[in-house]
Order: sequence, then structure tokens, then C-alpha cells
Amino acid sequence: MALLWKEEVTIKEILMSAFTIEAHVEDQEANIDWWFIGLYASCDNQVRAGDFNDIVSNDEKWSGNWRDERSFKDFKEFINGNQMIDIGFEGHPWTWCNNWDVEGEIKQRLDRGLCNYSWYQTFDQVKCRHMETYASDHSMIMIDTRPRPGKRNKRFYFEKRWLKREDIREVIRTAWELQTEGSRMFQVTKKIRNCRVALLKWKNSFQANSRGKIDQIKRQMSELKESDISARKGSIAMLKGKLKEAYREEEVYWSHKSRIQWLREGDKNTKFFHATVKGRRRRNRMNKLQREDGSWTESEDELSYEIADYYRKLLTSSGEGDLTEVLEGISNTITVEMNENLIKPVEEEEIKFALFSMSPEKAPGADEGFSSLLRQAAGNKRISGMRICRQGPSLTHLFFADDSLIFCKANEQQATELMRVLQVYATGSGQLINLDKSSILFSKNMCPHKKHQICQIMGNMQQVWRILTNPNLLVSKVMKAKYFPRSSIFECKIPNNASWIWRGLMAARKVVKQGVRKRVSNGRSTQIWEDRWIPDATNGRVTTMKQWDSRLHKVEDLIIQKRWNRNLVFQYFNKEDAERILSIPISLAGREDSYFWIHGEDGRYSVSSGYKVLVSNKERSQEESQREKVWGRSRDGRAFATELQRNKTYLAHCPNPIGRFGRLEMT
Repeated sequence: MALLWKEEVTIKEILMSAFTIEAHVEDQEANIDWWFIGLYASCDNQVRAGDFNDIVSNDEKWSGNWRDERSFKDFKEFINGNQMIDIGFEGHPWTWCNNWDVEGEIKQRLDRGLCNYSWYQTFDQVKCRHMETYASDHSMIMIDTRPRPGKRNKRFYFEKRWLKREDIREVIRTAWELQTEGSRMFQVTKKIRNCRVALLKWKNSFQANSRGKIDQIKRQMSELKESDISARKGSIAMLKGKLKEAYREEEVYWSHKSRIQWLREGDKNTKFFHATVKGRRRRNRMNKLQREDGSWTESEDELSYEIADYYRKLLTSSGEGDLTEVLEGISNTITVEMNENLIKPVEEEEIKFALFSMSPEKAPGADEGFSSLLRQAAGNKRISGMRICRQGPSLTHLFFADDSLIFCKANEQQATELMRVLQVYATGSGQLINLDKSSILFSKNMCPHKKHQICQIMGNMQQVWRILTNPNLLVSKVMKAKYFPRSSIFECKIPNNASWIWRGLMAARKVVKQGVRKRVSNGRSTQIWEDRWIPDATNGRVTTMKQWDSRLHKVEDLIIQKRWNRNLVFQYFNKEDAERILSIPISLAGREDSYFWIHGEDGRYSVSSGYKVLVSNKERSQEESQREKVWGRSRDGRAFATELQRNKTYLAHCPNPIGRFGRLEMT
């Protein structure tokens, strides 16, 4: 073990033992001194970094045997019992590797940096980076207490405590009354900008945080206490009043920044507010992101671009939807007089009234397009709602502030129509149904078989996708343990005692399987010859026949040191398969293989894409059924001749039937 530091770092004292290196660090900029303790194996108190020889969960372990959760208890209790904070890390996630070149390679995060709360308050921007080494099986840890981030503009926040200062009104009034030119809306935005700039300049004229003011008042009180009694008279009381006000300002400052709204006015809990802000900053700090191809962002600019690109793709419309059907059922309720009021120029009083009556945390309610589609479907007898009594009105839907209830008969036709309505509305409005927050309720006399059919149409595909892509969910673990403990959800059989929920999921898995592909990252969970993992292939599988003596089973057998083994790939696969395999990026961080949905633009399953697949399959099934009806009995000459006679009208409209279907011979 070794400890290195930069020349500008002041080390007052070094203590060493068989298992530790302790350094007494003086930070003149922060005006404090602290102890750095580098250790090997065991644990001790302030800032500790080094080989703790343990991990806190299986998430910090790659390959090797899965550890029981109870085995992490001692290390977790040590961290929590000493009120330590994990500094986090940048770089590759592991710090130790056994460096095996073949099967059996294990990586773990055995080294880490821990600190206490008071130290982290001072160095809340600290960074811990895992540095690659070549002469040791451990990575080097570099701790930077004062990283130099690139300069960037901070978002403007209006602080609530500013309202307590008497001069703020004059600052805003002066900025608002500055002369501006341009259109009236441009002038408004310009005036708002002027106020923001003026407030920032005004804020810098006094201390943003009251901590310095508190310390200054305390020093003055200490000096007064050491002076003679005559000098103290009245001054102590005055300073106590100022100190109380400074504490109040500090509480308002941190409560505003912490965004904790449930504490009542008057609660004196500044330490809680401060800890909340610090904790949120640590959680919200994003150091790097892994791209789709497995590579990592290396700078803040690259990270910003990756985030922007992700949301650009997420929020980009797939095309303009047709709103004709959505708008057809909406009756004309706007009179001529109302229309004239709507199209006349907007007055200032209207803008002011709308602006000041609007809550900043609310959004306009849902429009009437969805209810219109449901009424159209009911009017055309495609959906029949619920009746309280025979003579009562039919109720198809109830809309509330945050929820919607939709009623229809539990049959395949109405379930399909309801999904069609949802799809039309989604296409026209851009709003999608969140199935994670949706549920289906049946009447008690509904048979299980019908429930399976309805659930398949209404969202069992979504549930299969969740189990497949979120194996750590409780429901996924329960289902796997009961129904497919040693296989995949696509390969398991349906036991006789399976619940109707599971039978419904099994009815939907065939459709999901058609559109699911494996995304290779480290190749450990992907079967070469069975799984669908080849990009651009028709069915996702390799087209090369497996050799009888092949010892290749999983995709990881084709990878060596995070690179494709090109010689092996070209040795066992045809040229087309080999080129497709080599085009697949491998995760440098050792990410596990995952699934993606080929019918979704972002690789994720959605209700709309699933519905399109169901409709396409149904149309294809009807076409095949029609062909089977005409040609399926060709082995029986008499039956085939009878079928030809029965379908002669159909054949008469087929140009050159022999050329289209091929020559048929009857015996």
C-alpha cells in the first residue's frame, strides 16, 4: 500500500502501521485540518480510503458465486454505525480483478473512500476516481477534494428570504422600468431578464449564506465577554438579537434549497435542511453515462449531449397523427358570439387575470377527444357500457381528476375495439396509457379462459415484457421461482395448477417472443444457437449450422478481453453471420446482456407497438385461413375439385392462377 499526494497539499504528520497509513492534512483554503486514513482490510475514524476487502451488495460484484445478503451485514453495520458516507467513484466500477484470462474472471469493488458527515460538508464536491493499474490486481484510488469543473451558468433561483429585505422592491421596480424596444411580448421577456440580472447583482452585494454572519456575531460576542462590564452593557442583548435573525435567515435559505415542504413554519431544523441539500446534490450529481454502444462519456459536454440526444429521440414525434376521427364526435358548442370573443385581440387585463390566477404547479386538464372516441364507439355498437338497471342509461366511462374508468363487455371484440380507441387517441394526441398504473377488473361469473383472452389483448404483453426486462422486481422473482426457476419465460411449460394470471401471461408470450431480441453486452446470458441476438437477421438467430463438435455455447465464448475473437468468429460462422456479429459493440464496463423490442423506436415495448403487432398477426392469420380454405385440401383430389368448384368465382378474378400459385398436380 502506498500514499501519494500533490506538492501543493500540506501534510503535517504521517503515521504508519502494518495495515494503515495515516496522514494529517492541512487545508489552508478551507481553514481546517483533517486526517486521511488509508487502510488494508480493517476499519477505523474520519476519511478512510483503501482496501476494505468487502462489498456491500452483489451489485458490486461481477461473476463468481452469488453471495447471501446476510454476508454483507457486518460491513454495512460498520459504515452505518460510524455514520460514514460513501464518496462514490468515477471510472470503471470495480477496483479488484483476479485477472483470469479465461472462464473464472471475477471483479469486485473492494476499495472505496468513506468520510464522515462534517468532512463532507466542507468538501461536498469531492471526487474519487478508480485509476487503472498494470502491476497490481487492485486499482489505484485518486481522491480530489477540490476538483476544477468547467465553468457553466447556474440556473436562476428566487430565494424566499430576499422578501425580508426592504430594498428588494426598489431593485425590481428599477429593473422593470428600464426602457426596452421591440414587440410588446419581447419587451415583457426583456423586462423579466432585466429583473433577473438586477437581482443577481443585488444578491452579490450581501452574503448569500448566513453562516459567515453567524460566525462573525459569535466572535463579537466572545470579544465582548472578555471586555470590561461597562463595554458590554446593551451590546450583548443587541448581538443576541442579530444572532437570532441570522439563524432564522440561514434556516429559510436551506429550507428553500432543500424543497422540503412538509415542515411547518417555525421548525428550527437547519441541520436537517442542510443534510437534505447535500444528500440531494450527491444523488443528483451525474458524472458519466454509458452510451447505447457500451462506451462512456468522458466530459461534461459529452454527458450533456447524450442527455439531450436521449430526450430528443424520446420526445420526437413519429409522424403527424390523423385527428379526423378524434374530432368527428365532438359536437359544435361554440356559438357565433363566443367565437367572436375568442378571435378578438387579447387585452392586457385578460393576460393579467389568467397569469395571476394560474397555479405554477398545475397544468390544463385533459381535452375531450378521448371521451368523444368512446361515445362514437358506443354509438356504433362497438362498445356497450354498463347499466345499473335494464332501463338505465349505458355508462361507458367516468373521468376524474387523475383517474379514468372505462366499462365494456368482457369479450375479444370489445377489448380489441377499446385498444383501437386508445391507439387512435395516442396517435392523435401524443398521450399514451401507462399500463404500470392500470388494471382490469372482471365480474365474478367470468370464466378463466375469457379472462386470458381479454388480458392478452389489454396488456399481458406488457407484463411479460416487465418480467423479462426487470428480473429484480418482486413479482418477477416470485413468478420465476414458481414457474421457470431453471429456464426462461419463453421456454417454460404451463403446469396444470397454474393461476389464471400466469395462463394469461403465457397466452401473450408468443407475440412478445416474435419481437424480442437480446442486446449483447458481455455475452454471459445469451445462448449462441438458441437466442435471437443477431442484428438485421430475419428471425434474429444465426444462419450458420452448429457443428457437431462445437464447444461454443454462450456468446461470451466468442469474446476475449472485451473484444470479439475474430479468428474464432470467422472459423465457426459464415461470412454474413460473422460480419453481423463483429458489428455488435461489447460493453467495456461488463454490463449484463439485456432485451430490446424491435418494433419500438427506443427498443422498449409500448402498448401501441404491441397493439400493432396483434392487429398485423390477426390480419395475417385471416389471410392464411382464406388460403387454407381454398388450397388446404389439395392432397385429396375429390375434395380439392369440390373446393375448386365452390370457389370458382374467386379463381375467376385471379389473373393467371397457375403463374401466381404454381402448378398443382392432382392424383
